[in-house]
Amino acid sequence: MVSGHGDRTSAAAPRLRIDPVACDGVGVCAHLAPDLIELDRWGYPVIPADDLSRREIAAAQRAVQGCPRKALWIERVDAPAPANWGPAAQLS
Repeated sequence: MVSGHGDRTSAAAPRLRIDPVACDGVGVCAHLAPDLIELDRWGYPVIPADDLSRREIAAAQRAVQGCPRKALWIERVDAPAPANWGPAAQLS
């Protein structure tokens, strides 16, 4: 399940996200996507902060669909604006 909030460009990068309050540390996600998700010593998922590759998207989707607490989702994140962009850049 890929969420789409508002207008997103094709440059938006997919990232796996977790709701730590909703997660009970069942560990199903790590079994469904072992190359992407690791479990900490208490059984809670440790997910990558980086953008997902095409191969990782499929694994992330399996983990999202298999999460019994629905604590995982994939979101599209726009690339950050350059440092010299915006109203402050026009003042210089």
